Amino acid sequence: MKKRLIVIAGRSGSGLSTAVKNLEDRGYYAIDNLPIDLIFATAALLQNGDYKDYPGFAFGVHVRKTLTASDIERSTAKLREAFEFDLVFLDATSEVITHRYGASRRPHPLSKKSFDLAECIALEAEHLGPLKEAADVVFDTSDLSPYVLAKLLEVRYSNTTEKRNLLVLIQSFGFKHGALEPAEAIFDVRFLPNPFFVKDLSHKPGTDKDVKNWLESDPRFSETLLRLKEWHQWILPHFLEDGRTYYRIGIGCTGGRHRSVAMASALFESLTAQASSQFHFTLQHRDILKS
Repeated sequence: MKKRLIVIAGRSGSGLSTAVKNLEDRGYYAIDNLPIDLIFATAALLQNGDYKDYPGFAFGVHVRKTLTASDIERSTAKLREAFEFDLVFLDATSEVITHRYGASRRPHPLSKKSFDLAECIALEAEHLGPLKEAADVVFDTSDLSPYVLAKLLEVRYSNTTEKRNLLVLIQSFGFKHGALEPAEAIFDVRFLPNPFFVKDLSHKPGTDKDVKNWLESDPRFSETLLRLKEWHQWILPHFLEDGRTYYRIGIGCTGGRHRSVAMASALFESLTAQASSQFHFTLQHRDILKS
C-alpha cells in the first residue's frame, strides 16, 4: 500500500507553515521549507526508512525560482507513481499578503532580489503560476481563519473512498467592503428591510435577538431562508458525491453587519439541525465589526 505524500505549496504569507504544522499534529511526518528540488530524494529516503507508524509525509515547499509546466509535470508524475500524492496550493490576494507581512514585520523570502514588498509578492506569484495550475486543490486563505484552514485539511485527509466529508463554510459579508472571493455561491439579501435605518437597532449586530426578531417579522426573510435551506439540502449531497471537500456560501448585504449576519446565522442553524455527519458546517461573519 502506498504511503500518502502531501506537498503544500503556495505564496509566502498564505498559511503554508500553519498547514504543515496542522498535518504534523495529525500524525504526518512533516518537513517545512523544503526546496522543491529535494522533494523526490527526500521522499525516497523516507519511503525506505522505518516510518510505518506515520500515515504519510507532508512537505511544505517554498519556491524561489521560476518553474516550468514541464518541470512540474515530470516531478509530480514520479511522485504519483511512488505515493498516494496530493499537491495543495495555498493562495491569497496580494493585498492580504501585504497586510500580513506588515503585521508580522518579517522580510519577504525574495527580499534579496528586491527591497520593494509589492515587487517581491508579484515576482513570487509569477514563479508559482505553473505550480498553481498543476495543483490538485487550491485554497484561497484571504478570508480564512487558521481554524477554518485546519478544518479544510482535516476534512480532506480524514476521507476514505467509502465515506467522504464536505466542509461547508457559511460566511456573511458586506458588499461595500469588497466582494467575497472565491465562493461557490453568493446570495444578495439587500432586498430585505435594513435595521440600519431603525434607531433602536442600527448599533446592534445581526446576532442580536432584537435585530433577528425584527427581520424575521418580514415574511420575505423566512421565505428566503426556506428557499436557501431547500436549495442547499438538494445541492450539497451532489457536491459531496462529486468528491468536493469544501463548499463556501457567501451571504451579502450592504455593510455585512445586520441582514447578511442574521440570514447566515439562520441558515447555519437550519442546515446543521438536519445534516448528516458527513457535512461539517462553519459560520463566519467577515464584516460584522466594521462600520
